[in-house]
Amino acid sequence: MQFPSLITLSICLLVREFKNVLVAYRRQLMCLQLDSGNNLSLLNEYFHILKTLRYLKKVLSLPLLLLTVNAFISLYTALSYFLNNNSGVSTVLESVTNALTWCVVLVLVTLSCSGIPDNLLSIKMSAGNLIQQNKRNISNKEALFLLNRIEKSETVHLTAGGMVDIRKDFLLTAFGALFTYGLLIFNLK
Repeated sequence: MQFPSLITLSICLLVREFKNVLVAYRRQLMCLQLDSGNNLSLLNEYFHILKTLRYLKKVLSLPLLLLTVNAFISLYTALSYFLNNNSGVSTVLESVTNALTWCVVLVLVTLSCSGIPDNLLSIKMSAGNLIQQNKRNISNKEALFLLNRIEKSETVHLTAGGMVDIRKDFLLTAFGALFTYGLLIFNLK
C-alpha cells in the first residue's frame, strides 16, 4: 500500500461524518415529544441509519483489512530487523520509521471506527430513557413499539474483513501480541 495516510484520512473522514449523523439523530431523539403525531418518521429514520451503517461496514471491510494486515506486516518486519544483529543501521531506521507510521495508522483508524458503536449505544440509552419517562402516558403505541425496537437493536461494529471487530480493545490485543512475539524472538536468540 503506497499511500496509507491518504487511505487512513479518507476512512477517518467518512467515519467522522457518519458519527456526526448519529450525534444529530441522538439530539433530535432527546428533543422528541411523544405526544405529537409527527414523531414516527424520526423513529423510522433510525432503521434507515442502521441500513446505511451496514452498507458502510460492508464497503470499509476490505480497506480496513488491508490497512490492518499491512500494519502488522510492517510492525513484525521492523521487529525482526530490530532484533536481528546483522541488519544495517539504514535498514533498521527505515523499518522502524515505517512501523511508526503504521502504528499511527492503526491507532487513528481504531479510535475513529470505535466511536460508531459508542454513538449507537448512546442512542439506545436515549430511547430507553424516553420509554421510562413516558411509559404511562404514551397514547401512541406505535411510537412505543419503535422505541422498544431501537432500544433492543444490535450494536454494529466496523470490521476488518469480517474477521476482527474494530474496537478500542483491539489496540491492546494488537500491541500485546507484538510485544509477546518480540519477547519470544528475543529469548530464542
